[in-house]
Amino acid sequence: MFAHVDWSRTQAYGLGLNSLYLNVAGRERNGIVTEAERAPLAEQIAQRLEALRDPLNGHSVVATVYRTRQIYHGAASSPRPI
Repeated sequence: MFAHVDWSRTQAYGLGLNSLYLNVAGRERNGIVTEAERAPLAEQIAQRLEALRDPLNGHSVVATVYRTRQIYHGAASSPRPI
């Protein structure tokens, strides 16, 4: 599925229909995002997604980005999407 991905340059990726995951160093086999970069990168991605507009009508494409910690709790919430 990800055979042609350059993981050395990939900060985040989508898997399935609704989740984005950060390519976290130490968690992912070829992770590059450090713990210090994790929160700011997740915030940047969330802001950019919520700022997307349909060029034909100007409406929001993504209404709300939910962070994992907002909706999932407990041990079953790992690995964590943004």
